[in-house]
Amino acid sequence: MDLPTDPNLQWPPSPYDTVQKKIQEYAAWYGGDPELLTGQYRSSTANRIIRPSQLSGGVVGFIARMFWGTPPTSGATNVSKLHIPIAEEISAEGGYQLFKNPPRLEVNDTQYQDRINDHIDKGLFAQLVEAAEVASALTGVFIRVGYDLDVSPDALLSIIHPDAAIPSFSHTFLREVIFWRTLSDESGKVLRHLEYHGPKVIRHALYEGDRSTIGKSVELTKHPETMRLQSEIDTGLPFLDVVYVPNLKTRIWRDIGQINNLGRSDFGSVLTLMDALDETYTSWMRDIRLGKARIIVPQDYLEEPTRGQGAIFDTDREVFVGLNIVGGNEDKMQIHPEQFSIRNESHAATAIALVERIISGSGYSAQTFGLSPDVAMTATESESRDKRTYDTRAAKISAWRRALPELTTIILATDAKLGTVKSISIPLNIALEFPPPVRESVKTVSETAKTLRDAHAASTLILVRMVHPDWDDERVNEEVRLIDGVTPIIAP
Repeated sequence: MDLPTDPNLQWPPSPYDTVQKKIQEYAAWYGGDPELLTGQYRSSTANRIIRPSQLSGGVVGFIARMFWGTPPTSGATNVSKLHIPIAEEISAEGGYQLFKNPPRLEVNDTQYQDRINDHIDKGLFAQLVEAAEVASALTGVFIRVGYDLDVSPDALLSIIHPDAAIPSFSHTFLREVIFWRTLSDESGKVLRHLEYHGPKVIRHALYEGDRSTIGKSVELTKHPETMRLQSEIDTGLPFLDVVYVPNLKTRIWRDIGQINNLGRSDFGSVLTLMDALDETYTSWMRDIRLGKARIIVPQDYLEEPTRGQGAIFDTDREVFVGLNIVGGNEDKMQIHPEQFSIRNESHAATAIALVERIISGSGYSAQTFGLSPDVAMTATESESRDKRTYDTRAAKISAWRRALPELTTIILATDAKLGTVKSISIPLNIALEFPPPVRESVKTVSETAKTLRDAHAASTLILVRMVHPDWDDERVNEEVRLIDGVTPIIAP
């Protein structure tokens, strides 16, 4: 893989064009903007305001049958459609579950450990929460390590979405990748910035083409966002400066070459259910809108304020004066109040059932999203009810266990190049430990520790680690020394 040289090359190249379209569909739900959803599902039916498309097969028929892809009928507007941002909640929870209790990251060197702790203090885990959320929604995430001395003397992280990447893998390991973005699209003339990352090297190039082909290479100075970039940069690293973290093992791309190394979206299998949830809430609000109290009045009761304008009836008037109607019939000159019923119970039950199926299909427990009775529970009871969520969390952690030590090594190697830490030798001995998803209360842990001590079943070291699982070895050893130094020896 390298930067393209053929101006007629399709971009993005196959099969990544398929990947991009699918990820953009996930992104429309993740973004939560009704206009994005409308544009996503009406793109194939934008000029077809007809119902027969819903009877078609293939992609056109599927899109038209989706609630957000249904062609509008006469007089209908998009304002009447509601969107429930459940995809955003699922993605946010996916990132939060991984890093709400930050993992313990330890390097077997004091200077390296201090440097990593400095990055953590400056927001490393906050960026990892963002990366995990993106991966949850868009199948995976690329984390690029770089630097900009005009901004910071430290190594900097960038979160790259997977639909802006053309990766190459070797035995599930990322070998090289091209990141790309569209800088301008004017009258069909598209300017793209491509950024190649390989071992020891980064290359930048600017291409001028159209919406389907990459086009010819032009000078980087042609656009203000690339004019400061060098065409080739020696990273000084013996390895790639990018890490890829798949969300979960893919299902839909399992048999398509390189892209079977990509992950899957948490809500990728429940798109139709989320579409049905929006339709349910839209129907519910339509009932409320139509269920407002109406007053039906005879035509003669209406007023014409100005010649040529429609007749109106003042619904706020409390007292009506007598009207002299020629040939009027009192039986026909009546005001009739009407108020339609609102099917709130049916809609609520349908919505709750859909939400539960969406959450379950995304790999989480209903309790995680507050759909269980709010009662006090121990950590063991909570973990039992949240078992599906924790199983999904454990599956995701397996990918992060491999990625975080790689990322830590790249960060330290970049810092070494910048002179903020001594040169590193590969491989580094990095220990990574994710804490349990739910911790027992201090009272419960203390009672357990006391029982173990009274039974002479655990040493002071074990008990301190049990009560303070987030402490490092130095702090634990100091606490053991203090405890054993002041605890009186009781004669048997």
